[in-house]
Amino acid sequence: PPDDPWYGDGPEAQPGSVTPEQMTRMVVAFNDAGIKDRGERLERVRQVTGRQVESSKELSFLEAARVLKEVGK
Repeated sequence: PPDDPWYGDGPEAQPGSVTPEQMTRMVVAFNDAGIKDRGERLERVRQVTGRQVESSKELSFLEAARVLKEVGK
């Protein structure tokens, strides 16, 4: 039903639902991958998510998971 928050996209797909743990893991993953420049990081996020963001805080939980998967390769 449409009033169910887990129906459809769900809260984990909502922009800004990235967790503090995911944000910390992204910093570590980018550093481990040698990507230390903020602009380069945001460009990589755009490539993975398909949308422009000004901060990783704008990511959804699911987008952050995809970024972590891709950067960790």
